[in-house]
Amino acid sequence: MTNIAIVEDEKEERDRIRGYIDRFCRERAVSCHVDVFSDGSSFLASYAGGYDLVFMDIELGDENGFDAATKLRSMDEDVIIIFVTNLARYAVKGYEISALDFIVKPMTYETFVLKMNRVIEKLKLSDGEITVNARGASVNLPISRIIYVETDGHVAVFHTEDGEYRTYASLKNVEKQINSPLFFKSNSCYLVNLKYVRGVDGFDMNINGEVLQVSRARKSELVKALNMYWGGGLS
Repeated sequence: MTNIAIVEDEKEERDRIRGYIDRFCRERAVSCHVDVFSDGSSFLASYAGGYDLVFMDIELGDENGFDAATKLRSMDEDVIIIFVTNLARYAVKGYEISALDFIVKPMTYETFVLKMNRVIEKLKLSDGEITVNARGASVNLPISRIIYVETDGHVAVFHTEDGEYRTYASLKNVEKQINSPLFFKSNSCYLVNLKYVRGVDGFDMNINGEVLQVSRARKSELVKALNMYWGGGLS
């Protein structure tokens, strides 16, 4: 089930997006649930997570869609945002909020399909689990909740949203297990999830508030991978 929210003050545009979603889901046999909001305030006031995708209008009457999206991003780092706008020049600012894409009104169904295909591919990248032997038992770790993996000798430590898990494994084997372009080996010790990287300063990388080192040989590849991820180019 893909959970989608539409935040749009124009009824005609809300109905258009809703109709396109319904059509896309029928044609692709995708199960979707859609909620519709006419303003950002009511959307954020009731927000409790759970959405995979939000279509956010930039001009919400007296409200600013960018401000609403910034607040949303502070509440939910994972939700995919697509801005809907009358002006393409807003796109660059949208990417600063880690929006996946933008749609210029009035949109055609063909354009909508292209954007939704990117959404589906991005959601697929976050799917899946890996099983590790930790804490005396087999534990299933959702790949999307792994922040980074570090190795020390033959021990691999999985730093996740739910705590740390230690197991016997090499970084090479962990990388093969995860098998996702969202993960980048920043040096011989670290495999990091790009969605948690907050920035790079020299050879220091801020990942979810922690500072990890990036090897000199991997720095340019890391920057390239981050630019692709932040721009929505990973697939």
